[in-house]
Amino acid sequence: MKVLKSTILSLLCVLLVVPMFAFSQAEAADPKADMKFAKADFKEMQAALKKTKLEVDLVNGTSSEQVVMNDKGEAIGVLGVEEVASQTVVESQPGEISALGSTALPTGVYKTFKVYWYAATVNYHFYTQVYRSTSTGLGQIVDAYDQWYVVIPPGVVNRDTLAITRKYETSSLPAEAKYSLNFTAPVSTILYIYGRVQDGYFISGGN
Repeated sequence: MKVLKSTILSLLCVLLVVPMFAFSQAEAADPKADMKFAKADFKEMQAALKKTKLEVDLVNGTSSEQVVMNDKGEAIGVLGVEEVASQTVVESQPGEISALGSTALPTGVYKTFKVYWYAATVNYHFYTQVYRSTSTGLGQIVDAYDQWYVVIPPGVVNRDTLAITRKYETSSLPAEAKYSLNFTAPVSTILYIYGRVQDGYFISGGN
């Protein structure tokens, strides 16, 4: 009787876990289902991402994407920035008249971007809203939210962290939002992607 109960419990656990895992795999394949990537270990991904940087002009740009290659010339993932929303904010300064269509308007635009990395074993993304000040021309990270990840075994994430590491751009440093995955398996390491605002550009990369 105990053996029968144990068998039934085991089957129930399998039935509960398998659909969840299948759903995760489906989500992992969904973002770039038409792309096939070579499997890469964490060191390989980190080395390739460090060499990759995307820049989107906050005035005229909208999106940017790059397939990342390893030293063998194999595609191991895609890094991307996608504009998902844009809102013009008119701010009149003393002695200045602002009007729709003014060339000064781009410095008063809120934009929301999706920053993503999709690969064979690690998929993650986040959204961030940015703004460039009309009065100073400097940018800021307004918000960072809706982070998401899927990791294929044997990878294990014990913590994911989305943070605004620097809210305001300075004369020498960018405003920055960063999304990090802390892995405990198959090795202990951290992968991250970031979104930055500097000199009128939205910039993305990783480690």
